[in-house]
Amino acid sequence: MLAIRNAVVHQRPEVLPDTGGAPADGQHVLKRLVARGLLSSLASADTIHTTFGGITDPEVAKWALDAALRMVRDVGELLPPPVAARVLMPYRAIKLME
Repeated sequence: MLAIRNAVVHQRPEVLPDTGGAPADGQHVLKRLVARGLLSSLASADTIHTTFGGITDPEVAKWALDAALRMVRDVGELLPPPVAARVLMPYRAIKLME
């Protein structure tokens, strides 16, 4: 998700209003991660959730690594077979995160 990359690279101060623990209106990344099932529901009246805190969750990291590995493999498969075999060799042994 490009939004995660942008949240990391272009960090800005977050305004964290008291929302009862739910993501605030400007926390689109957190809302999308919850919608994808990568973060459990964030509603907790005694916790304030930051975007950076959400994207450092182990489940989000697993998803990001798996997505990057799938992307490398998919792009490599578009190369001519002899080139693809040579280029993808280091990535074939890597297993998706478990």
